[in-house]
Amino acid sequence: MFKLKSKLIIAVMVMLGITAFMSCEKEESASEPKVENKYSELALLVKNGLEDIGQNLREQKNTFDSQNIVILAAEQHFSDEPKAYDAFLTAYEKTIDNSYLKSTVNNEVINPVIDEIELGLINSSSSNEFINFLQSKFDEVSTSEMQLENKDFLLQYIISYKISIEFIDSNLDIIANQNGQLKSTQGWWDSWGRCAAGIVGGAGLGALGGGAAGSVIPVLGTTAGLIIGGIAGGLSGAAASC
Repeated sequence: MFKLKSKLIIAVMVMLGITAFMSCEKEESASEPKVENKYSELALLVKNGLEDIGQNLREQKNTFDSQNIVILAAEQHFSDEPKAYDAFLTAYEKTIDNSYLKSTVNNEVINPVIDEIELGLINSSSSNEFINFLQSKFDEVSTSEMQLENKDFLLQYIISYKISIEFIDSNLDIIANQNGQLKSTQGWWDSWGRCAAGIVGGAGLGALGGGAAGSVIPVLGTTAGLIIGGIAGGLSGAAASC
């Protein structure tokens, strides 16, 4: 009888131990968000920021050519995030004066991937083809074994680049030329879209390289502000260049 009770006590203790262990595992898993979720959240912040600024421009019958209005729209969007707005303003102004557009990333791991993306842009016959290319490149880098810092930089760059092309594709009505007139939507990718995509990509690269390089998404809002500023500046700059 004593042996039976002992076995029952041991069995109960084992079960309680297993349950406690599984509970701890679940709590630990829940408290540590997956890396993929960080980039999804960053993408959503960038998308929402661009769309909010774009809608503000549309309602005022303006385009990205109206730089002061773009800044006011961004100030409104980032009203509760002063640090993100400061990051936006820095990236936007540096892109407008071309200092970010001339930026390069001196990294033997990152540069070959950037070169592949630039070649992918040249060879893409449509915006959708380039968007799909960027997604495949994101997946490729995600599963690579490169150093975390380099991987993080590239994933931020690629996901923000993808969002920027999707934004252009859906908001052709607020992209103007250097005379303030709306750009043609007929065959837009071949006539000016590929050029604009290249400028926006360079602006995003410059913004990240100038303001967020070396940090693994420390503050998503601030990083999103940098990226949105670079993209918006690129869209404003593309008016004169494409």
